[in-house]
Amino acid sequence: MRKTTARHRPRFAVMTLVMVLDATVACGSGGSSPLSTMPETVSAHGATASPSAPQALERLSARRLSPVYWLGENDATVYLYREFVNLPDLGDPIAAALGRMLAGKPKDPDYFSLWRPASALGASIDAENVITIDISRDAFATTMDAGLAKRSIAQLVFTATAAAANSGILTGSAAPRVRVLVDGQARFKAFGKLELPDRLARDYSLRAPLWVIDPQEGAVQGKGKVLVNGDGAAFSSGTHWQIQDLGAPAWPVVAGGEVPGVDPKPGDDSFAFEQPLRPGTYRLSVWGLESGRPDKLALDTKDFGID
Repeated sequence: MRKTTARHRPRFAVMTLVMVLDATVACGSGGSSPLSTMPETVSAHGATASPSAPQALERLSARRLSPVYWLGENDATVYLYREFVNLPDLGDPIAAALGRMLAGKPKDPDYFSLWRPASALGASIDAENVITIDISRDAFATTMDAGLAKRSIAQLVFTATAAAANSGILTGSAAPRVRVLVDGQARFKAFGKLELPDRLARDYSLRAPLWVIDPQEGAVQGKGKVLVNGDGAAFSSGTHWQIQDLGAPAWPVVAGGEVPGVDPKPGDDSFAFEQPLRPGTYRLSVWGLESGRPDKLALDTKDFGID
């Protein structure tokens, strides 16, 4: 990492080698059939609702899990989605979350990442909430178009700033920004497509307009009910949900309706509800509807169990 002046001395700075975190990470970036180019119909069929910048930077995990962002193809474009994961305490929550993003696999098979594992990774944060990430160039080895390069950099920015917010190391009211160095050098051309500016902020237009936070993919909940919460933009004809029983023939719908609590006010896009269920395996689907359009927009699904 470059030395900092007295004004910008990091409050938190640990250099970390990216390591294989567990057996599932060893396979590299996850998701089925990752893209190398943006979908061709990106401008024709995208969802019309879009997420707003939240009043709070992140909805924090009550279980103190670490937030990691992934890419997901939906509505003929590619969005950012978030999962919460268990990570070992390496003394640097930002580098730990980025290490999982670079070398790990998402729980949800609909998500993916185009990053490669980095041989070296470090993170620091200064008094003005500028996060400096120093990453080795081998992380950028994947070939992709400019649209996916933009989203992959946004994936890094969202993960770094979410980890900082979740760990409580941000101070004051300044919105966090990210400075990316590659092998100690600024202005790197990421993935051969995108020259990195001096500072990067969150681009909320790239965040998915709707996603389920809980239950996470593969989670098992108890007490005879599923607790659902998520983030969703306000669609003109509402946000809807259904639950299918995966243990029964033809996967019948056993519950469904309109999602309560999606507020059209900017910065308040969260929703939460619960549904009684018998023990078994289920699939939750959540989607938005727009007036005059029959298709399910921003569809997100999660398979889960009830014990």
